[in-house]
Amino acid sequence: MNFSDNHPTYNSAYRYVTKEDNETLHSPCNPDLTDVPPQTESAVTTKKRKSKAKKQRRRSKKRGSDHLRTFDVCQLVQAKSISSRLELVSSAATQVREGKTALAEFIANRGSTAVDEAIQLAKEFAEAETRLSRSKKSALNC
Repeated sequence: MNFSDNHPTYNSAYRYVTKEDNETLHSPCNPDLTDVPPQTESAVTTKKRKSKAKKQRRRSKKRGSDHLRTFDVCQLVQAKSISSRLELVSSAATQVREGKTALAEFIANRGSTAVDEAIQLAKEFAEAETRLSRSKKSALNC
């Protein structure tokens, strides 16, 4: 019996091994491959290429490393003590000059409501603990 490792599919390897032997022994779990049409190497190559491209698209969608989320902008607003949209846009313009476009893209692509919401959320995050502690105190405990 002669074996070869140059087969793109199981069916191709099976046909190669059994081509000269009319009395091949099969295990009980072996599927019947006598009527399966052979796949060409170009079909297998194309299928692998498309699968690889699909996986890469999925990975790039998951990562989204270049895109800022609202939470990221909130953290930036808190870190730089930004209180208005104008200050945030100015910060984005400064970053664009340095070659960083993520914040400018967020402002341009997400619209004014998302930017205003990010600034408002940053303020809420900063004031949340003090507001909660104040609300727990009653007027009688003062």
